[in-house]
Amino acid sequence: MTAPFRIALAALCLATPAAADSVTVFAAASLKDAMDRLAPAFHEDSGHDLTVSLAGSSALARQIQAGAPADVFISANQSWMDQLAGEGLVDAATRFDLVANALVLVGASGAAPVALDNTLAGSLGEGKLAMAMTGSVPAGIYGKAALTHLGLWEAVAPQVAESDNAGRQPDQLPPASGRGSILAAMARTSGSASAASVKSASPTVPRTAATATQ
Repeated sequence: MTAPFRIALAALCLATPAAADSVTVFAAASLKDAMDRLAPAFHEDSGHDLTVSLAGSSALARQIQAGAPADVFISANQSWMDQLAGEGLVDAATRFDLVANALVLVGASGAAPVALDNTLAGSLGEGKLAMAMTGSVPAGIYGKAALTHLGLWEAVAPQVAESDNAGRQPDQLPPASGRGSILAAMARTSGSASAASVKSASPTVPRTAATATQ
């Protein structure tokens, strides 16, 4: 069991009222695999059930603002956690950084290499760079920030194809034969590692990926 997994399990146990049958967790959609593993482990350890609601961090935060009941909120966007804390909707004493991730640029296995330098836009040609939504999804926000920092955003922006799920980017890549218009993707290292048809090209900037509160 990894350290973040143990920490998450301990936090959930602490958040469980003695008489509660279940704990309700609002978690960023990118954490689905982790929550699928955590739920049975939590039940075995505590005897309580774990009710998990998965969605984008912004959507979950708005639900909490609207009064939705959540015992634990695991956000992939620190800004939304800050906003909820500022509104007194989270217990600041229980907030901590749970896990971290990083972004990488990935290309289809067997295709020409792509690199995070001034050749990126030209390497894409008429193809597209898949990214999560750059205005609302953390992976997209951080990806745009990284490309901007590297001085690449303005050149590549017209070739960006956005989606609402950070986990989809590697799966949008075409096979090595070149079918499809998505030639590269900006993805989390965890997401790129789980996709069978991609190769990692260049790391970007490490970012905190999840912050939790009870």
